[in-house]
Amino acid sequence: MMVSKLEEELVGVSCIKPQKKTEERQDYLIRLMKKVASIPDPEWNDLSQEAKDWNDEAAKSYNEGTDIIDFTDYDEEEEPEPVEEEEEEGEKVIEFEPDYELSDELVVKEPKPPKTEIRGKGKMTACNQVELMVIRKPWVTATEIIEELGRQGVKVTPVTVSTLRSTVRRLLRLLNHEGLGNFQMVSDKDANS
Repeated sequence: MMVSKLEEELVGVSCIKPQKKTEERQDYLIRLMKKVASIPDPEWNDLSQEAKDWNDEAAKSYNEGTDIIDFTDYDEEEEPEPVEEEEEEGEKVIEFEPDYELSDELVVKEPKPPKTEIRGKGKMTACNQVELMVIRKPWVTATEIIEELGRQGVKVTPVTVSTLRSTVRRLLRLLNHEGLGNFQMVSDKDANS
């Protein structure tokens, strides 16, 4: 049986469940990459450089919508001992039970679209639109955002808009405070009042 040392290391640190029999290899590699990406920093720092590099490349491939390169550092392990059964005439029968299924059909998967295009031909998500509207005009109200998005045919809940608006405004104030930005938090009309 072939085993990849890198895969062993990553599976060990991520505690991921083994690949399911019905799971495509790419889906498993994506699941592994995401699980490794979510491990705490101390465990990440303990990984070998090869394991970190593999996960970084896997994330890059995933974000670009291309297949993740499978592991290539296989080491031969001992083959399992065959099961021997004796026939009535004294002949030995050797049986192997493979841990995989063979298919005569070649399956070619289409690469996944890049992440930026998943929500439809390069358009921004509603959340991104709300964030951008607040960055461009920090004094914009939640009602104005909802009305503008409604004109564009985008539906978003008032709670989502209010939450995103307050989060972006807080970050803009923090950038201003740290001297990393000069965002005007009120309109000229309100500033003169």
